[in-house]
Amino acid sequence: MLLRVSGDNPEPLYQQIINEIRRLILTGELSPGDPLPSVRELAQKLTTSVITTRRAYLELEREGWLTPRQGLAIFPLYLLGIVLAIVMGRLFKAYLFRGETSHFVMELPPYRLPTLRGILIHMWERGSAFVRKAGTVIVGVVVLVWALSSLPWGVEYASEGSLLGRLGNLVAPVLAPAGFATWEAAAALMFGLLAKEVVVGTLGVVYGTGEEGLADAVRVHFTPLSAYPFLACS
Repeated sequence: MLLRVSGDNPEPLYQQIINEIRRLILTGELSPGDPLPSVRELAQKLTTSVITTRRAYLELEREGWLTPRQGLAIFPLYLLGIVLAIVMGRLFKAYLFRGETSHFVMELPPYRLPTLRGILIHMWERGSAFVRKAGTVIVGVVVLVWALSSLPWGVEYASEGSLLGRLGNLVAPVLAPAGFATWEAAAALMFGLLAKEVVVGTLGVVYGTGEEGLADAVRVHFTPLSAYPFLACS
């Protein structure tokens, strides 16, 4: 998809983006159902601000040119979690916890409006817990990924010949039925077991891209069908 915008054009940049997308639709270069880049990706390609690109997308949605598809992956994952919880509960009841079951009764305290003090204490507890996790587990996993990507000495950083690549190749065949039997995906999932926050960072390391190019790299290595089970596993 080729969009042409220019700072020399007196027309506002967001309006230029709108006109270009309209042109692509009217000329058939964009067909119904074709995905568009995300707001951030398009902003990076056009060297415009995210606010400008988002404004153009919102205007096109309001006029009916675009239809947002947010949540198409996340919501089914929630449903999948609910279904698995029901299935596993029935399996446990049938095979692990047979016999008569007792009723679970829990008395709930009377509802009270939250106080500012209680809210601040809860914020502090949750925030400090995350900082402790980020400063210990997450940092430790990131250092481990870096070390395995650099060893053995002389190997190309984060290549298939590194310890990280060898571990990924060891696990990759197990993931073949899910459709993403690559060492990069396997390595990301392995370290995701230790800390979910490092899955994206590990993919950035093994694909050799920064934040800007990671989305394009993921599109190259994953299809929508293989990306969904990867999300479910991670």
